[in-house]
This record gives sequence, structure tokens and C-alpha cells, in this order.
Amino acid sequence: MIRVQGACAVGLLAILLAGPAWGESLPVQTQGNVSYVSGGVGDEEMAALKAIQASYNLRLLFVGRDGHYLSGTQVVVKNAKSEAVLDAESHGPYFYAKLPAGRYSVSASHDGKTQTRPLQVGTKGGKQTTFRW
Repeated sequence: MIRVQGACAVGLLAILLAGPAWGESLPVQTQGNVSYVSGGVGDEEMAALKAIQASYNLRLLFVGRDGHYLSGTQVVVKNAKSEAVLDAESHGPYFYAKLPAGRYSVSASHDGKTQTRPLQVGTKGGKQTTFRW
């Protein structure tokens, strides 16, 4: 049996009552018929994203030229008719979306610079791409 006394007991109790950060899931957002999630800041978020990545057919990663992960990247996905089906900000270096199968144009903007790529996604598997600035 382990005994904890005084300030240590109070601190331990506060940690236990707060609950484990790794048990919380990342919030899934929805725009129209597209759901998406972003994050990856810290080990817990990265582990949570890794656990759900197979559920998303578009997986983006944002990295600086120096190799550091980026957050705050604006993502715009347009369908084959050039209609925006998703316009959102990534809250970390990873951005996953569930899109209907088809051809898309994906634009990512960071620090005033935009990169655009054509992508095709299917119903199985997924398309992964990395944007570097």
C-alpha cells in the first residue's frame, strides 16, 4: 500500500479528478456532408489521430521547411465543379477529412502562402499528402 500525505495527496487527487487527457477524443467537425478532425499537438493528440486515421480518406500534414510541425493552416477543398466543400483551419499539423469519392482540389495556406494540389480520393484506403513551407 502506498501512502501519500499533505500537499502531494492534494495534487494527486486533483490530477485524478481532472481525468486523463489521452482519454479525451479530438472534436469532429462537420461542414455539409464532410466531417473532419485536426490536431496533433502533443503525444496524446498524435496517438488519438493515429487511432482514427483509417476512418478518413484524406489525410494532410503541414510542415515547415525546417521540419517543424505547423498549426493554424487554412484548408479549402473544392470538388470537380470548383465548389468549396470544406473551408476550415487546422488546429495542428494533422488534418483528416471524410470526403465522398471523387476528384478534388486541396489548397492549404500558411503564413500568407498558398499551395494547391489536385487529389483523387476513393471510398477505401486514403490519400495522404504533406504540405511544406
